[in-house]
Amino acid sequence: MYLLKVLVQHKVYSLNREFVYYSNEVVKVGARVSITFNEQKIVGFVNEVVEVHGDIDTVIKEYGFEIKKIDEIIDTTPILNEELLLLAKKLANYYLYPLIGVMQTMLPPSLRPKDVLFNAPKIKYETFYTLNNNYSKSGLNKNELKVLDRFDGRATIKTSELNKTKALESLINKNIVLLNKKEVNRYIPVITFSYEDKIALNEEQNNAYNSIIYSSQKAFLLKGVTGSGKTEVYIKLVEYYLNKGKSAIILVPEIALTPLMISRLLSYFKGGVAVLHSSLTDAQKYDEYRKIASGEAKITIGTRSAIFAPNVNLGLIIIDEENDECYKQDDQFLLYNAKEVALLRSEDKDVKIVFGSATPSIELMAKALKKQIGFVELKHRYKEINLPKVSIINRLDHNLFSTKSTIFSLPMIMKLKEVISNNEQAILLINSRGYATYLMCRDCGYVFKCPTCGLPLHYHKEDNSLYCHHCDYKIKKPTRCPNCGNTYFSYGNFGIEKVEEDFKKIFKVPYLVLDSDRTSKTYQIERVLRDFNEKKANILIGTQLVSKGHDFKEVSFVGILNADTLLNYPNYRSKEITFNLITQTIGRAGRNDKQGYAMIQTSFVNDYSILTAANQDYEEFFNEEIKMRKLLLNPPFMSICSLELSSKNNDLLLQKGKELKRYLFSLNLEQVQILGPTLIRKSRGSLLTSIFIKYKKLSTIKDHINDLIDVYKTQSNLNLRINFNPFSF
Repeated sequence: MYLLKVLVQHKVYSLNREFVYYSNEVVKVGARVSITFNEQKIVGFVNEVVEVHGDIDTVIKEYGFEIKKIDEIIDTTPILNEELLLLAKKLANYYLYPLIGVMQTMLPPSLRPKDVLFNAPKIKYETFYTLNNNYSKSGLNKNELKVLDRFDGRATIKTSELNKTKALESLINKNIVLLNKKEVNRYIPVITFSYEDKIALNEEQNNAYNSIIYSSQKAFLLKGVTGSGKTEVYIKLVEYYLNKGKSAIILVPEIALTPLMISRLLSYFKGGVAVLHSSLTDAQKYDEYRKIASGEAKITIGTRSAIFAPNVNLGLIIIDEENDECYKQDDQFLLYNAKEVALLRSEDKDVKIVFGSATPSIELMAKALKKQIGFVELKHRYKEINLPKVSIINRLDHNLFSTKSTIFSLPMIMKLKEVISNNEQAILLINSRGYATYLMCRDCGYVFKCPTCGLPLHYHKEDNSLYCHHCDYKIKKPTRCPNCGNTYFSYGNFGIEKVEEDFKKIFKVPYLVLDSDRTSKTYQIERVLRDFNEKKANILIGTQLVSKGHDFKEVSFVGILNADTLLNYPNYRSKEITFNLITQTIGRAGRNDKQGYAMIQTSFVNDYSILTAANQDYEEFFNEEIKMRKLLLNPPFMSICSLELSSKNNDLLLQKGKELKRYLFSLNLEQVQILGPTLIRKSRGSLLTSIFIKYKKLSTIKDHINDLIDVYKTQSNLNLRINFNPFSF
């Protein structure tokens, strides 16, 4: 008999412990079992197995509490290998999150320890008939021979090609026709863009490659200007580790970047590539995950969650565009950072990590300068191509705009007409979805807001709706103001739909659109990118999906229609985000022999993030930004922990927020700042308030946060959520 220490599927702090069950059969650590818990049939995860002797009554008497038998063994083999089990425990301790919740985050939906798995996708098989090589026609009747004729010289045919008849059944019984099956993959990565299958590194790239390969440093920052050929270095690094019998994970921040990376890797390696991202169906994720776990795929490409891929003998992790905020899970469940997970995953393993970017995050660049991680740099574009020439257009200068459009300046209109006339290509960036950022009554100033989040609803003209981009709440555009009854409205800052409207009036040429509203699925993204690459349109209009990673040879011009969308966002990273977005977008132009050009339309022409981005001067931006970070004691000088309280009761939340702040101040912690509580806000139907702790050393606050978890986990009308280094602050 075996005693099983089981984690139950509910990811709450109050149940973040093991429960003991027993089984008469062997169960492996890392497997799922069906159990009865609190009179409900749920799924448990086996965390430890102890073999015991004697009957269950004797064991119960010895332990002093009731021990139930499991209902069913779900997995005969562990769903998490030994390395990932260890990683899960590290992450639970690192992020102070229930262990079962960590595991559910790490696994694809169909393998998670949750009761939904009972309806989860299973392996898909294709069945077919095969002729036995040693068969003889001797003694076969006329109908049986007719069945054999259907093979028509083929060794194998699909089962759908033969009707189930007595003659067929007889041939199967005689072992002449064999019924076989093979697993079918429901997702096949394809080459969207054509690339050569040979790569020759230039001297600068080769120096970076050798520095990474032969250094004892586990983690490296690869900084390279846009178009410098970082991807070529990535591919050669992957090749090196594959030749050593190891595997690799490559992360990209956006699903829109996966077609390009897949194309590059498949063109070079021909196969052995698996893909993991949220646009795949649950069945496709299940197939890809199993392909990786079996070792069939040595290279995993994906977005943030692919950092948990079960690669066999992992040797290399590459995080491209490492500065991107998409690597931080910041809104629900385990609030992890894929970069931190990569470092934890490499702690006890011989795994090299490469962080790549043209605009490294301030925190990682600071680490590189302190030699806490390795640092290599590509200072020149591949094949010595020049960086784009950039001009700044002042949106406050009305002489630069006409009555035709308040969105396109006259210089930008002239440049776009030139691009179209020369049959070249251009990318236009507007980092705002929909038609307008809000809808407001002209009479009383009422702004339509989401009832569950309290955020302004974006207006989408295409379907005449008001839409919350946070929780997906959606309604038809009202005809009257609910506050005063007025029927006239004004619109907030313009979005991509308004850009399209003005573009069509001015240029009257075909164009393509890339945004998350109309191209959310992989095949939609691939189609738009393929069409643009094949010059089915000269203009691509998009949100930040167009700003990074893409490699279009015919793009000679980039227009940034409103560089201010993130500049005044209430976040200490707003300057960095703005600089990165502009720099990356500019880098899409002039990636071939032709000189590239870019225009930045902004109301803040003297802001250092705008000026340094226009000059493609990362060093100057870093020097200015690090001064502000030091002055305000923001990362990398201090870390931040958010303690978020949520409740349905406004008065209770006010009271508990103040109590929490008083408690934290009473601890008199050294090198710690306490900020908040923030104003109460709505999110997904709950009320929230946050207290932020700035700290030098995690050890100073960790035990106290654990004490808070113990206090709040027993309160049914109040929840505590912990977020280390939140992206929003």
